[in-house]
Amino acid sequence: MNTAKCIGTISLNFTTLIYCVWLMPQLFTNQHNCNNNNLSLVSYIILTFGYLFDLVYGFGQNLAWQYKMVTIIGLIMLAINYYQCWGYQHWPKIVNKQAIIIVGITIVGYLGYQSIPISNTKFYYNMFGSLSCLCWLSFVWPQVYKNHINKHSNGISKGTTNLSLISGIGDLITAYSLSWPLTSKISFIAILIPKALLVVQIYQMNKPLESH
Repeated sequence: MNTAKCIGTISLNFTTLIYCVWLMPQLFTNQHNCNNNNLSLVSYIILTFGYLFDLVYGFGQNLAWQYKMVTIIGLIMLAINYYQCWGYQHWPKIVNKQAIIIVGITIVGYLGYQSIPISNTKFYYNMFGSLSCLCWLSFVWPQVYKNHINKHSNGISKGTTNLSLISGIGDLITAYSLSWPLTSKISFIAILIPKALLVVQIYQMNKPLESH
């Protein structure tokens, strides 16, 4: 195994681990600071779509078990996030309904595409993969915008934000070390930009949230 491939493999495994736990600090932040009005609803909804599309894409294309594991753990973490927000009742009730509708539509869509002839399924699963990529490219921006409007970053965990940035850097290292397609490299750079901007906001805003 050459040096680049070794670095890429280590980075891939490390990044997989980060993706399994990156939302956990936010759970502790929600528990100790129940004012979630400062979290962007749009960011959470886009992230939920991203994970659900990943779920369909991963199982539909029979991807590696690590991909499926990360997706399932991410959805569990998001479900706990939603539960915390419902319990504190700081988010509009319509968001609760949207979350249920999103899950329902995705499950029904997946079951429906399972019945499509084999020759056509690859196109639909790739479509879910593309939609997932779009979600991951855009989910941070609404939170960045909300922080800019609010002039503070209260409600956001430093731990989750830092882990998100680390995972983005890991993805980029993996892509270059393992010679992934140029589109993947460009996508990871585009995803890394808002993640880095969010970290800057967390540490420079007037009322940064206490790290957990």
